[in-house]
Amino acid sequence: MTMAFDGPIPTAHPDAPPLPLPALGQYARRLLAQRRRRDQLLGADLFGEPIWDMCLDLFANAVEGRPVSISSLCIASGTSTTTALRHIAMLVDRGLLLRRQDASDGRRVLVELAPMLFEQLAHLLQSWRASGEE
Repeated sequence: MTMAFDGPIPTAHPDAPPLPLPALGQYARRLLAQRRRRDQLLGADLFGEPIWDMCLDLFANAVEGRPVSISSLCIASGTSTTTALRHIAMLVDRGLLLRRQDASDGRRVLVELAPMLFEQLAHLLQSWRASGEE
């Protein structure tokens, strides 16, 4: 079951207060929106990072307590379904993503960040946000 995370993640900047997870989820969504605008203006084929896009999408959805299906994650990758599925399989094999059947719809497979990757992304986003990087 996907859970919403709501506690603060310690900041990498000692002087900056930690941001609560909902703020980090919003930051991840902003980064995704900026990437989509860049892709529209300059072309996704030049700057595509499908794994990063998938991680940002999974992070934001985890913070919001929203489950993510494999098909939805393929769309979030901004690449072809076959390429996205190959990346998802690699991330699952490396233990960075977790797959499970949707309890409410047996035809659907859900995917989420492994706890270790979730925490690492939270720390990275926190440090970027604290330093003013966008």
